Amino acid sequence: MEQKVEYHTCAFIDVLGYSSIVTSTKLKTLKKLQILESIYRNLQDSISFATIKPIQKINSNHKLFLKSFSDSVFIQSDNAYTVLFCIYRIFAIFFGHFANFTHEEHHRALLRAGIVIDWTHKILDISSLTRHPFGIMAENEDFQNLIGLGVARAYYTSEESHLSGMRIIISPEVLQSFELIPVNEVSFECYYIQESNLLIDSDIFEDVSKTNLFILPIRKNERGDIVNLYELCWPSYKSSNDYDCDIFTFIKEILLLESQYKIEEHKRHLIKTAELIYKSFEISRKFYKTEFTTDVDMLLKHLKLIAYGSEN
Repeated sequence: MEQKVEYHTCAFIDVLGYSSIVTSTKLKTLKKLQILESIYRNLQDSISFATIKPIQKINSNHKLFLKSFSDSVFIQSDNAYTVLFCIYRIFAIFFGHFANFTHEEHHRALLRAGIVIDWTHKILDISSLTRHPFGIMAENEDFQNLIGLGVARAYYTSEESHLSGMRIIISPEVLQSFELIPVNEVSFECYYIQESNLLIDSDIFEDVSKTNLFILPIRKNERGDIVNLYELCWPSYKSSNDYDCDIFTFIKEILLLESQYKIEEHKRHLIKTAELIYKSFEISRKFYKTEFTTDVDMLLKHLKLIAYGSEN
């Protein structure tokens, strides 16, 4: 049977700090299991129940293939925007999931993602071959796995670009089919793309049928190397509850994470996540003319202190 080379948008999502949890000498094994169970139930809910299922219910033509193993997830689609929208949604929901819980009740974790377009291929999953009759497997995606350059590049874009923090890192070919519109209202280089809101039925809710995704260029990595990458700015809002979490949620989560990231090696993840969230609120304030309360302004000062080491 002749094989076809097919190019798809492929994303890799990884849980930051997984290795530190499982190899910790300070945590008992039962506590490690409780922490991991908490993280992955959150991830399952954020991906499946809050994102993929509702999108496919409203937009059945947006096909997605997912595969997970250990602390990582691959998401693939023929449509680049479908992947961008899904990853944005997953990050926002995952980060705000435990806003009403203490750190003792639920461990807070960060994600990182890499998104590329390259060739991939589906093969029968080896584990499935040991448990199911071969005849029922060939056309069933539940029994398939992903291989290919897209898989490798999505992983390396996330894990080997030398970029810290909860980031959605995008290879430039992913954005080639979009019009990148400059955002001149903010103090940093920023663009946005405007596409359909995949969680809204446009025939019913035409006024909110479009959504903006904001894109930040990355010119250098943290080693000082010149790179040609972008990242998706999350969260950014037209209103405070566009993605089920309000403005307070994300700032408060960063402040709660401050005590968790005291080790210098890990603190870089907190700093870079705080920097990205601070930029997202500058977008909300300037681009959408969003007015924040005095309470939010006070929290933003603390957020800026974490991100840049200064309130000025």
